[in-house]
Amino acid sequence: MADQKKVLTKGQIVNHFAEKFEISKKAAACMIDEYAALAIAETKKKGAFVLPGIAKSVLVKRKARMGRNRKPGKKLRSLPRPL
Repeated sequence: MADQKKVLTKGQIVNHFAEKFEISKKAAACMIDEYAALAIAETKKKGAFVLPGIAKSVLVKRKARMGRNRKPGKKLRSLPRPL
C-alpha cells in the first residue's frame, strides 16, 4: 500500500504565512478566511472562480437523490444543491 501524504492544516498554512510575511497569525488567518469567502462568493455569483496558475472553483448542480430516514425507514428526497 502506498504511503499517503498528509495535507497541510489551516493552522499550518497560517503559521507559514505569518512567518513568511512577518505578520501576526491573526492577520494571516484573516487573509486566508477572506480569500475563502471571496472564492465562495464569486463562485456563487459567476459560476466559477479562478486563481490563475493555482486553482479553479466551478459551480456544479446535481440532481436530487432519494434518501432514507433511518429511524422510521421513511424515504425522502434530498434537495438538489450546488457543490
